[in-house]
Amino acid sequence: MKQQGLSVLLKRQKDNGITCIVLGSPRSGKTTFLATVALRILETFPEEKIFWRGDTHCQWAYLPLDKIRLLLSPEFTYTFINLKDSQPVQIEKHVHSVEYCYNIREFYDKALPGLVNVFYMDPNLYVDFFKVLKERESAEWISMFVDEIQELYPENAKGRLWWICFEAGNIITHFPKRMVNFYCATQSYALVSYQIKHHMRYWVFMPRALKPKGLNLRIFQSVIDRLPMGHCIVEGLDGFREADFPKLKLNMDLICLQKPRFEFAKQLSRQEIEELKAWGAWLDDSEG
Repeated sequence: MKQQGLSVLLKRQKDNGITCIVLGSPRSGKTTFLATVALRILETFPEEKIFWRGDTHCQWAYLPLDKIRLLLSPEFTYTFINLKDSQPVQIEKHVHSVEYCYNIREFYDKALPGLVNVFYMDPNLYVDFFKVLKERESAEWISMFVDEIQELYPENAKGRLWWICFEAGNIITHFPKRMVNFYCATQSYALVSYQIKHHMRYWVFMPRALKPKGLNLRIFQSVIDRLPMGHCIVEGLDGFREADFPKLKLNMDLICLQKPRFEFAKQLSRQEIEELKAWGAWLDDSEG
């Protein structure tokens, strides 16, 4: 197997973390590639904390379920449906563990090394979570995986969303020096906010990917067009390398229905939501 391209994304050099974007059309293997990188990190750096953004389609199920730790926000209810029989499942019986996090800091504190910590929270709070990772005092390596990043930070962002993209980009640019590796994927480079994609140091081209315009990349579109399934090109400042990766089995075909626990939650301020969480935690303790 050609592993040079994969190996360059596993480097651990102080003050020189990885920021990487995976490009490819639907079903070209983007999620499989991200999962392959996460598996290699689990094997090579078991002391590292790995985070994976939870989504409706539960793409994290390509990873071994006994290596999945779910970190959930109590602002929402979660129903996991097995698409094989369209029935709800008790997800805690299928993954390593499930933990509720009552503030943003707890998503970091309750994450465990040697597992893939899948987090579900209000997407508007991702920037706050990124800030926690950037400002943490500990010096261990962290890897963050965000699939379909254009859903969070789109190119056509306006108003408040534009400022969210701006703030996220400012934090991500500090990740390499703060020992945070950031791996993301998208169907199209053009769909991602320039506030985010501008900070990428590595580009991974899957079959049928389109080379971004306006970037001084060495790779030719004709080379990308000839890539077979299961192969990709990884380009960075030090040139490009080919890599191949195995086809991973979807261990469970799930969707996650995430709904606000309170219908009026969206009308509350962040401070009011935090106060509700604290009240709920107090009630849980008093009832226990």
